[in-house]
Amino acid sequence: MIHPAFQEVYPSNSLKIPVYGTGLGDRSALKSAIDLDTEIQSISCKTPALQPTTGFLDELFYVYTSGTTGMPKAAVIKNSRYVKTATGAP
Repeated sequence: MIHPAFQEVYPSNSLKIPVYGTGLGDRSALKSAIDLDTEIQSISCKTPALQPTTGFLDELFYVYTSGTTGMPKAAVIKNSRYVKTATGAP
C-alpha cells in the first residue's frame, strides 16, 4: 500500500507520482500514481535508434530563470559549457 502521507500532501491527486515496490499495481491510495512495476513490463527491450550526430557546441538543455525582473527566460546550456563545468575547466 502507498503511504498515507501522500494523500495529505497531494489531496487532489493531480500529480503523476511514480511509485515502485507495491508489488500489486496498487494505485488505490493515490489515484494518479504511476505504478512503475507495471510500467516496466511495457518497456521495449530493443536497442533505441541512433540519434543524429550531436556536436560540442549544440544545445544540451535549458535552465529557466525565476522571472523576478519580468517573464521567465531560458538560459541555453550547450554541451561545451556542461563539459567545462563538470570537469572544472575555465
